[in-house]
Amino acid sequence: MPTDPRIRRVLACLAAAVALTVTLAAEDSGCSSSSSGTSDKGVTYSGNVLLGRCTQRISEPYVTGGRITGYADAVCRAAVLRHELTVIVDKRTTNGSWAEQRRAACRAAPGINVTKKATVAIGCVPGFYRTRITASVEMLSDKNGGDSGQAHTSGVAVNKEQCA
Repeated sequence: MPTDPRIRRVLACLAAAVALTVTLAAEDSGCSSSSSGTSDKGVTYSGNVLLGRCTQRISEPYVTGGRITGYADAVCRAAVLRHELTVIVDKRTTNGSWAEQRRAACRAAPGINVTKKATVAIGCVPGFYRTRITASVEMLSDKNGGDSGQAHTSGVAVNKEQCA
């Protein structure tokens, strides 16, 4: 530990800022860190952030505990200044369009090679659902702003037996 009180004070402030950032990130709705992942099967991507410097992955909606859940995660391979990952569950309407049911945003910037997860869940009602994400990222080295993109799954049918 340095003996200069100014350096010690700077280090203490830095440690407090890191602790606050970690605490706030953990409190962000639907947002967590882990090492588990998802498959990219049946996913349509657009934009230049997805599968780029940060990899966002998305799962088909699935039923668990009487809820339909959408899941996405992100891993960045370089230092991130800002990263927002929003996961959305959509339901197909009778006219064939998609209606958003619920969304959850995860705004915590992940550490390098740390998996950041976002989940959203809704009550289970039979229908056809998809998971959709939007993402934006600004790396520390970006001089001209960040990148953004989106993705969606092809969708899955949920029947009344699954909701029981």
